[in-house]
Amino acid sequence: MNLPADPPPDLVVESDYTSSSLNKFSIYASLGVPEIWRYRNQCLQVYQLVEGNYEERENSLAFPFLPIAEIPGLIEQSKSIGQRAAVRLFRERIREVLAQ
Repeated sequence: MNLPADPPPDLVVESDYTSSSLNKFSIYASLGVPEIWRYRNQCLQVYQLVEGNYEERENSLAFPFLPIAEIPGLIEQSKSIGQRAAVRLFRERIREVLAQ
């Protein structure tokens, strides 16, 4: 891998449904991925790389305006109202946040 030519992503999203993604954090840190989102048990955790280790945070570096605490509810809601409807609600909510 050539990091100057192919830099790491700004954000990695892990869904822990069958196994934990925590063992991958050291790999992401060695690549210099600045942020990880981990979704597990209806909870979204945001981790940011600080001096080679990931620390949990309340807000996203990549999307500082995003209401992180609301995302798990929208994911769960999508199971009953469908993915498209949930995406529409999410877009509406982001428009509200950005208009503030």
